[in-house]
Amino acid sequence: MHLEPLRGDDWLTTQAQTATVSWIWEGMVAEGNITLLTSVWKAGKSSLLGLLLAHRHQGGLLLDRLVETGASAVVSEEPPDLWRRRARNLGFGPNLSLFCRPFPKTPTCAEWEELIERLVAEHKDHGVNLVAFDPLIHVLPCRENNTADLRDALEALRRLTDLGIAVLILHHTAKHDAGLGKAARGAGALPAFADILLELRVPSGDASTHRRWLNGFSRYEETPRQLLAEMHVTGTSYRVLDDHDVSDDFSANWDAIAAALAAGGAPLTRQELLAHWPAARSVPHTGTLWRWLKRSLELGLVEMTGTGLKGEPFRFGLRTPAPQAG
Repeated sequence: MHLEPLRGDDWLTTQAQTATVSWIWEGMVAEGNITLLTSVWKAGKSSLLGLLLAHRHQGGLLLDRLVETGASAVVSEEPPDLWRRRARNLGFGPNLSLFCRPFPKTPTCAEWEELIERLVAEHKDHGVNLVAFDPLIHVLPCRENNTADLRDALEALRRLTDLGIAVLILHHTAKHDAGLGKAARGAGALPAFADILLELRVPSGDASTHRRWLNGFSRYEETPRQLLAEMHVTGTSYRVLDDHDVSDDFSANWDAIAAALAAGGAPLTRQELLAHWPAARSVPHTGTLWRWLKRSLELGLVEMTGTGLKGEPFRFGLRTPAPQAG
């Protein structure tokens, strides 16, 4: 039990220490936080998880949001052969610990706690800072619609988040669609427990499409509210078709982007641009800045040079208006 409140300087110190969010996947998955990803069966949750794991090895952007490299652990209901096939297609690298079907039947509370201890050991021994359950219900020692038992079982996940580990839970939707933000099946204790809710939906009227809507609900402004993406037919990448948040926050921040580019003079890398960011404005995450710059390019407001390679990074400058004839 923890019955002592925070007071005065203790509260201010704690607030300062927790002000910065360490994103593993910008806006989607953060260290010390729980993300709940919900969709109907076979809508692409595991495929999206596979792409995230590949980017944890290679780095880069997934759904136009930056993924940090690092070690991950996955607890999966799927057999090893299926994961081997994914690994050949995507390339997970050596920093993935995979626990396939750890329990032949519903585990006991003691077995559930043992699994959590094993995941803690992966963090300590191998630097794992992302743990994904695909799905969680197959390893819980209780029914998903029993609120009291579910809440008790979920509390074990605090062992992970208290160590700074990000937890990603894959989950199925209810039989009947209750609307945005209410898709998760079972008791409300699960979505209430999560810090970030993501709902993956197939566009209505076309069950065969590779397109998916992703809706986000979160305590963090970096989480996208809605975007439309399309998976490549090979299953190896996603292309964002429409990101409502980019249009919304880009308009509010273009003046800061333009001021930073003007202050730098010569074309700037993203890191140099952030170094010239106006002092009166909040400095954006590097992934957020990348999305804004892409939007600037689409609108013809900036020019980009470079290849993006280590020796020749992308550089950005304000577009020079073409001289008028006559």
